[in-house]
Amino acid sequence: MDDLPDHLHHRLGPDLSKEAEKTLVGYATRHRPSELRTLARRILDVVAPEIAQAEDAKRLEAEERRAREKASLRFRRNGDGTTRINGLVPDVIAGRLQTYLAAYTSPRHNTGQQEGQVGGEAGGEADRIPMHRKRAHALAALLEHLDPDHLPEHGGLATTVI
Repeated sequence: MDDLPDHLHHRLGPDLSKEAEKTLVGYATRHRPSELRTLARRILDVVAPEIAQAEDAKRLEAEERRAREKASLRFRRNGDGTTRINGLVPDVIAGRLQTYLAAYTSPRHNTGQQEGQVGGEAGGEADRIPMHRKRAHALAALLEHLDPDHLPEHGGLATTVI
């Protein structure tokens, strides 16, 4: 109970604090110290689930805010027709991108075998392409499918290659 922040002791009040302590003492007879520390961190889930849920929501919100503050995306042209992309994005955004790219790299995604496309028949050329290259091709395909008319205005027209 000593590991709980002071504001939680105050929110729990003396009755819930005693209940939490009694529960942890009961756990101490059946669990090793390392397990007991883990149980103690989650004791609010047992004695005050509504407070635990509110605290988890605050923690998650702070984590997401820190992730947004750290986010960055950089582009560096290599001079050989390629560009290195380096990014740090929140986990939820990375997960969404991985899901979208997985849809393009899935063996079931059968868009043909033209240059720059991914997917294709199992056992074919696509199976020999390394996954990191499949993902790069998938990102290109994803970007090609975006409708520039539905993107935010950036002060000009969409790029046209001449």
